Amino acid sequence: PGKSKLVILPEESPRAATETATVTEEAESEPTLRDLAEKYDFTEDDFHEWKARYGGSDESLLQQLLELKEENRMLKEMYANLSLEHQMLKERLNKKDR
Repeated sequence: PGKSKLVILPEESPRAATETATVTEEAESEPTLRDLAEKYDFTEDDFHEWKARYGGSDESLLQQLLELKEENRMLKEMYANLSLEHQMLKERLNKKDR
Protein backbone atom coordinates (compact mmCIF):
# COMPACT_ATOMS: atom_id res chain seq x y z
CA PRO A 1 0.00 0.00 0.00
CA GLY A 2 1.17 3.50 -0.92
CA LYS A 3 4.53 2.60 -2.45
CA SER A 4 6.75 5.66 -2.81
CA LYS A 5 7.70 6.32 -6.43
CA LEU A 6 10.49 8.55 -7.71
CA VAL A 7 9.32 10.88 -10.43
CA ILE A 8 12.11 11.52 -12.92
CA LEU A 9 12.07 15.22 -13.66
CA PRO A 10 14.21 17.43 -15.92
CA GLU A 11 17.80 17.79 -14.75
CA GLU A 12 17.34 21.43 -13.82
CA SER A 13 14.53 20.72 -11.39
CA PRO A 14 15.43 21.21 -7.71
CA ARG A 15 13.04 18.39 -6.81
CA ALA A 16 14.82 15.96 -9.14
CA ALA A 17 18.21 16.76 -7.63
CA THR A 18 17.09 16.30 -4.03
CA GLU A 19 15.14 13.13 -4.78
CA THR A 20 17.99 11.53 -6.67
CA ALA A 21 20.32 12.48 -3.82
CA THR A 22 17.92 10.76 -1.42
CA VAL A 23 17.90 7.63 -3.56
CA THR A 24 21.70 7.51 -3.70
CA GLU A 25 21.86 7.91 0.10
CA GLU A 26 19.29 5.16 0.65
CA ALA A 27 21.32 2.87 -1.57
CA GLU A 28 23.82 2.59 1.26
CA SER A 29 21.23 0.97 3.56
CA GLU A 30 18.96 -0.96 1.16
CA PRO A 31 19.74 -4.68 0.85
CA THR A 32 20.20 -4.58 -2.93
CA LEU A 33 20.12 -2.06 -5.73
CA ARG A 34 17.31 -4.10 -7.27
CA ASP A 35 15.17 -3.57 -4.12
CA LEU A 36 15.84 0.14 -4.20
CA ALA A 37 15.08 0.37 -7.93
CA GLU A 38 11.80 -1.46 -7.40
CA LYS A 39 10.86 0.76 -4.46
CA TYR A 40 11.42 3.99 -6.43
CA ASP A 41 10.64 2.67 -9.93
CA PHE A 42 13.88 3.43 -11.80
CA THR A 43 16.52 1.43 -13.67
CA GLU A 44 19.97 0.46 -12.46
CA ASP A 45 21.46 2.63 -15.24
CA ASP A 46 19.50 5.61 -13.87
CA PHE A 47 20.97 4.93 -10.45
CA HIS A 48 24.56 4.83 -11.66
CA GLU A 49 24.06 8.08 -13.55
CA TRP A 50 22.58 9.75 -10.44
CA LYS A 51 25.31 8.36 -8.21
CA ALA A 52 27.96 9.85 -10.50
CA ARG A 53 26.17 13.19 -10.60
CA TYR A 54 24.84 13.59 -7.04
CA GLY A 55 26.53 10.96 -4.87
CA GLY A 56 28.33 12.42 -1.87
CA SER A 57 26.67 15.83 -2.27
CA ASP A 58 24.54 17.16 0.50
CA GLU A 59 21.22 18.82 -0.17
CA SER A 60 22.38 22.38 0.58
CA LEU A 61 25.19 22.09 -1.98
CA LEU A 62 22.75 20.76 -4.56
CA GLN A 63 20.36 23.61 -3.87
CA GLN A 64 23.18 26.13 -4.18
CA LEU A 65 24.27 24.56 -7.47
CA LEU A 66 20.73 24.76 -8.83
CA GLU A 67 20.42 28.40 -7.76
CA LEU A 68 23.68 29.22 -9.53
CA LYS A 69 22.49 27.42 -12.67
CA GLU A 70 19.28 29.48 -12.62
CA GLU A 71 21.23 32.71 -12.12
CA ASN A 72 23.53 31.75 -14.99
CA ARG A 73 20.53 31.08 -17.24
CA MET A 74 19.06 34.50 -16.40
CA LEU A 75 22.38 36.25 -17.06
CA LYS A 76 22.72 34.53 -20.43
CA GLU A 77 19.21 35.66 -21.32
CA MET A 78 20.02 39.24 -20.24
CA TYR A 79 23.19 39.19 -22.33
CA ALA A 80 21.31 37.92 -25.38
CA ASN A 81 18.68 40.64 -25.02
CA LEU A 82 21.27 43.38 -24.55
CA SER A 83 23.27 42.12 -27.53
CA LEU A 84 20.18 42.19 -29.70
CA GLU A 85 19.29 45.69 -28.51
CA HIS A 86 22.85 46.86 -29.15
CA GLN A 87 22.79 45.44 -32.67
CA MET A 88 19.46 47.14 -33.41
CA LEU A 89 20.80 50.50 -32.18
CA LYS A 90 23.90 50.14 -34.36
CA GLU A 91 21.72 49.44 -37.38
CA ARG A 92 19.59 52.55 -36.67
CA LEU A 93 22.72 54.69 -36.39
CA ASN A 94 24.03 53.33 -39.70
CA LYS A 95 20.71 54.15 -41.42
CA LYS A 96 20.77 57.73 -40.06
CA ASP A 97 24.33 58.26 -41.32
CA ARG A 98 23.33 57.47 -44.90
